[in-house]
Amino acid sequence: MAGRTIVIGTGFLGLAVVRALQQAGDPPLHTFRRNPILPGSIRFDLFTETLAAAVALSEIDTLIFTAKVEDAPDSSHLEAAMRSLFHVCRKMRIVYLSSDAVFDGRKGMYVEADSPNPLTLYARNKKACEDILMDTGNDFCIIRPSYVYGYSCGRLDPRLAQARALLRKGCQFGRFVNMYKSPMEVNQLARIVVRASRSPFQGMLHAGGERMSVHDFFKKSLTSMREDTHRLVPERIPPNAPPEFLADTSLDSRLLADTFGERPVQVQDAFSNFIESRNELRGRFRILASGRATKSP
Repeated sequence: MAGRTIVIGTGFLGLAVVRALQQAGDPPLHTFRRNPILPGSIRFDLFTETLAAAVALSEIDTLIFTAKVEDAPDSSHLEAAMRSLFHVCRKMRIVYLSSDAVFDGRKGMYVEADSPNPLTLYARNKKACEDILMDTGNDFCIIRPSYVYGYSCGRLDPRLAQARALLRKGCQFGRFVNMYKSPMEVNQLARIVVRASRSPFQGMLHAGGERMSVHDFFKKSLTSMREDTHRLVPERIPPNAPPEFLADTSLDSRLLADTFGERPVQVQDAFSNFIESRNELRGRFRILASGRATKSP
């Protein structure tokens, strides 16, 4: 009998991956490090214990790693922990979520064969984890998304949540017109992760949407959410900006389209679909509530 899938990390993307697996009829095991968000989550600290101490590995044949651990300041500790995890899970199919941040942002529309040039601690750690997994000889797929956004289990991504809060407070704020990303809607990305976990594809896969400036992304997203964006100000990356101000880390996702037939949803459509779905659910609830209210005792 086929084993189960385990999702390491139930943050913004991890929640969407768990839900996508459940909807596909494959309810996974899932872990948390500090605060459990989902019922039934298993506590697992990558840095202090082995996965074998938390779950029975014989029951698992697929590992999906979405936990955000690559901002750890001690890179050697992180690398040792990831090397140990990948070794323990060497008989499993492994899907690791990396990032467009591994590129230096000088070219844009990066393909999988382009050489990374990480400029920040986070990016260097991501690249180190990629290298460790590729060196293990495991059955693996590394997915590099760009600017993950949208609603994950009803929770808006932190970038847009912060921007929306600023607008509603009447604050003016800026976003760069000369910094480019390839935004990817979180639930579509989750479905791609699930498909990759079940496929024979091995190697690197870029998962990005349409190339657009950060300013355009925020304007389109917030407008689609029916927010007034006149306080959103276009800005340019300042001269001598710090390394994390990467000018263009947009991704070429043609391999994704060729492999899985996935075409990224447009930003406007992503929020329109969410609003329509939410309104439909509210309509059903009102009908049910009305039926209960008129039912004879």
